[in-house]
Amino acid sequence: MFSTIAPALRKLGAVLSVGLYIASLTQRVFVCPPGQLSWHGYEVLIYGWTSLMSLDPRWLANLPLWLVWLYLFTPAAKVRPRYSIAALVLTGISLPYIPNIAGCFAADFPQRTHGLASGAQLWLAAIAVAVVAALLAKPSAKASSAPMADSDPASAKPEA
Repeated sequence: MFSTIAPALRKLGAVLSVGLYIASLTQRVFVCPPGQLSWHGYEVLIYGWTSLMSLDPRWLANLPLWLVWLYLFTPAAKVRPRYSIAALVLTGISLPYIPNIAGCFAADFPQRTHGLASGAQLWLAAIAVAVVAALLAKPSAKASSAPMADSDPASAKPEA
């Protein structure tokens, strides 16, 4: 029964994760003091790699997330949960940086944030959904029809 549900769960998880990610790009990312503005998600995506200079690996979590989507949308590919877990770990490592992020702006002077707004929360949800989808996904019949290297050779069917 799970073999018929798995492809649907795989596709649903991928679509939901991509949808949450796209929604996160349109929202503000940080909670700021009154009178100050935060970056939108698309701005963080464009300029976020500069945070690597301050040793904040959060932006790098996008790369394994995109790989997970590639595997989830490719029917014959074996989904590699390690990529989704890598995205989760990179995000988790960077959570202590949140109070020290200068992501709020007033009169072109950066201020520290007070937490994560809806854009960041949607991004975190996209990663969480990708992790669950990758862990639950089973390879399709094409990918699973190849014999496994550690299988018992006595049980393998001889080819004619």
